[in-house]
Amino acid sequence: MLHRQWLTIRLSTQNLSSLGNQAVVQFLRETVLLLHCLSQRDKNFTDHCFVVLHLYDQVMHGIKAIFKNLADLEENEEIALEELCSPEPEAEYRGLETDGP
Repeated sequence: MLHRQWLTIRLSTQNLSSLGNQAVVQFLRETVLLLHCLSQRDKNFTDHCFVVLHLYDQVMHGIKAIFKNLADLEENEEIALEELCSPEPEAEYRGLETDGP
């Protein structure tokens, strides 16, 4: 579901502040915080993500690119994303900040 909602924003021709996208952005915010909480409490979190790791990495870096455009990004959301994202370069995701589909 996280991947699908991220794609909704990624493929949207509207800006992030549109009414429909606001709900999706709120969902992404809440999901990032939930995943961060799970990662902090579950010592096997990485193992549980392994099956969908290719999607997880893509989505987390994509969400990070989207969140960079949010004026009201909270510090805890930023920290959660930093801790959830793999340390791999974000070069392919930088285009998400400005490019459309």
